[in-house]
Amino acid sequence: MVKNYATRTGEMYKSDGTIVNEADGINNDGSQNIRMRGVNVTDYGPVTPNDTTDLSKPCIGICVTGTAGSVSVVKLDDNIVTIPAVMLPIGQIVPLPAKRIRVTNTTATGIWVVH
Repeated sequence: MVKNYATRTGEMYKSDGTIVNEADGINNDGSQNIRMRGVNVTDYGPVTPNDTTDLSKPCIGICVTGTAGSVSVVKLDDNIVTIPAVMLPIGQIVPLPAKRIRVTNTTATGIWVVH
């Protein structure tokens, strides 16, 4: 069941008593502005998981576009970790750097990376 809430009206105040504004990342209606700073995406595309071959260049983010599941990666420090599906919502770019997307222990499909 979806609940419809009325838009918040009036002014919002920070803990120090000053009025919240867009520069604080919070709008008057209570919604938040999300900004990624210092990130320059230069390329992106789908990948085929591989246990032995690194990506053409390390990625700065991972996105699952097919079936939800875990993704096993080789991190920049050469450690292997399996990212659980709960951390990879379908259709969202998650800022997790990696140099390889592994086939072993990867259950997600439709994996894209951003560089």
